[in-house]
Amino acid sequence: MSFTVAEIMDGATFRVEEFWQWEGENGNLVRIRGQETPGEGQPGFGEVKLRLMQRLFGERVTLENPRRIDPDGALVCDVYHQGARVTECPDECSLQDSS
Repeated sequence: MSFTVAEIMDGATFRVEEFWQWEGENGNLVRIRGQETPGEGQPGFGEVKLRLMQRLFGERVTLENPRRIDPDGALVCDVYHQGARVTECPDECSLQDSS
């Protein structure tokens, strides 16, 4: 499933332009599986959100291995950009990976 990133919500959650469909559900909110990032108001929130925005905003991403839909309605899955898993990027764009 390939989608264009339309909005960055935080360091691990974003909206896509097109709706995804999975197990009878659909939506446009995506959460990167394995990402644990600071919540709004916590130290580092702005930095990780900005890094994700600089890397993915307006870009095409591939969603693979959907796991579940979280309570906010986000599809939790692996996210790939330019062939690399988002949690597997160079130090300058790396985000904390807890998987």
